[in-house]
Amino acid sequence: MAFICGRVCLCRGDGGRLGDGGFFPAVLVAIVWLRGFNFFNVRFLGRMLLCGLAGLLFYLLLPLLAVASHKVPATFWQLLKFNLVTPHDVLRTYFAYGLHPQQHLELLSLCWLT
Repeated sequence: MAFICGRVCLCRGDGGRLGDGGFFPAVLVAIVWLRGFNFFNVRFLGRMLLCGLAGLLFYLLLPLLAVASHKVPATFWQLLKFNLVTPHDVLRTYFAYGLHPQQHLELLSLCWLT
């Protein structure tokens, strides 16, 4: 179980789809729910932290490869900012203009009509 939870943190860090990083609190609640009081084990928390940091290192990979290839006329920090702007904007837009939960139910009910 701890191996699976560690892999969840590793996968959450790389942001496979845009905006997945914003669901980190929900993933954390799910892991606490599954593990119960075993979640507060120091060894487990240490592994979760290390796997999460390893996953976040993937954000640095593309800017590093671009700078190392010398084919892109930009600095590392410009490329990193470009890499992080899209997930940030997706989350900001969703929370600013997201639908109310009742509106989600209304849309689901319209899907059943067709």
